[in-house]
Amino acid sequence: MPDSRPTSASTPSDSCPRAVVSVSEMSRMLGFSRSRFYQLLARGTFPQPVYLLRTRRPVFTAELQAVCLEVRRRGLGFSDGEPIIFYERRMPTPRISRAQKKTSKKTASHSLDEATKRLIDGLKQLGMADPKPSVVMTAVADSFPDGTQDVEPGAVLAAVFRHLKQRDSGENHGR
Repeated sequence: MPDSRPTSASTPSDSCPRAVVSVSEMSRMLGFSRSRFYQLLARGTFPQPVYLLRTRRPVFTAELQAVCLEVRRRGLGFSDGEPIIFYERRMPTPRISRAQKKTSKKTASHSLDEATKRLIDGLKQLGMADPKPSVVMTAVADSFPDGTQDVEPGAVLAAVFRHLKQRDSGENHGR
């Protein structure tokens, strides 16, 4: 039976330009987390790294890199030639920076309906310092559980203003 282990027939310089790489770099090249790569090394799916004598650090030479990439490409284990299915790595969820959050808050305020914008403008004219849309919408919901469709805009403004003033004075009462 022919040897089913992957060979390093492809030139390492094509796919692996560096002479040696660390375990972390090799796992990144293969698309695995470092811990998953160590699991696969222990199972014999990939060849073991060599160790630098001076530092005792495990590294993968250009030849070992080529073998690892071939194992990944072909889906056959290194030591036993057993088929192995490699699932694709999950895409990381994008992190949102503070600047992006501020921008999204600004765009969220632009997406408010006209009635809420007018209500916020009215509250500002009554002396409230920059009321937050979420707070205003909560105050509307608390003051008008059945909705505001049959209520005059001035009455909504007055009720929300009183609600917010009571809330603010209630929080500050014990201080």
